[in-house]
Parts: sequence; structure tokens; C-alpha cells
Amino acid sequence: MSKFTEAELEYLKTCTIRLSADLLEDMRAIARQHDRSLNGEILTALREHVARYKTKGARAKAEDA
Repeated sequence: MSKFTEAELEYLKTCTIRLSADLLEDMRAIARQHDRSLNGEILTALREHVARYKTKGARAKAEDA
């Protein structure tokens, strides 16, 4: 049974990525430490990366102006 409602499943998109064996094992270990699934850990890492990029990107744009 899915943890997501039908509306959430319509919102979510599937994306296949390739990871090196070392990176995959590191991500699995981190996910276990954070008591998350591998997917949850990857989503968290991506969200944090995008947030940092947006903050840095906004700062860089202001410096260029």
C-alpha cells in the first residue's frame, strides 16, 4: 500500500538517476543514520542543494546589478 494519496501521486514525478556504487552506499548509510528511506534522503539532499543554490543565486544576481 502506498504512503501517498492519489493527489500526491499525481504531483510526484519519477526520475531515474545513475549513481556510483560508492555514492549509493554512502547515501544508504546516511539515510539509515537519519532513519529515512534512500528516496527520502535523496529528496532531502536535493531540496537542501536547491535552497542553497537559490540563496547563492539571488546573492550573485544582486552583486551583478
